[in-house]
Amino acid sequence: MMVREASYSQAEAVYELHEQARAVYRRALIDKWSDGHPDFDDVFGDIDDGICYTVEENRVIAAFVLDFSGDTSYRAGGGCSWPAGEYAVLHHMSVSADCDLAEVIDAVVDFCTRRCAENGVDSIRCGAHPKELAVCDALIKCGFENCGRFRTPTGEERSAYCKVINGEE
Repeated sequence: MMVREASYSQAEAVYELHEQARAVYRRALIDKWSDGHPDFDDVFGDIDDGICYTVEENRVIAAFVLDFSGDTSYRAGGGCSWPAGEYAVLHHMSVSADCDLAEVIDAVVDFCTRRCAENGVDSIRCGAHPKELAVCDALIKCGFENCGRFRTPTGEERSAYCKVINGEE
């Protein structure tokens, strides 16, 4: 698997992965991204900002955002016990339904851990819908700890996960 920064030519593939994820959430009665977010404009904005990445294996099989700007949804408070220090946020992750979710998440987390270490960032923060059990389990297996719960700006509840980097590579 190769992880790299997404290009504009991959925007449609990234958006299609988000649409596939939305369909899975609807079928599982998970109220996530039901408001259409992230939409195509979000994908282009993330590519513009250089924070959208793809996982490729002969095609785009996953996409995610790694944001170093200090997304306010992931700040201290709101029932979470985030560790102190600089952090990056891993979000907008979509994985093709025909791929091994745990294997892809492992590759994503490995990439994000290296990028954080290179940038002197102390931790990776991530939110998952409490009903996304496979995602929650995969994050724990990749070294994340559950830090409580928080609400997104649209009021959706998320389980909070954090992986402390401490310069590990």
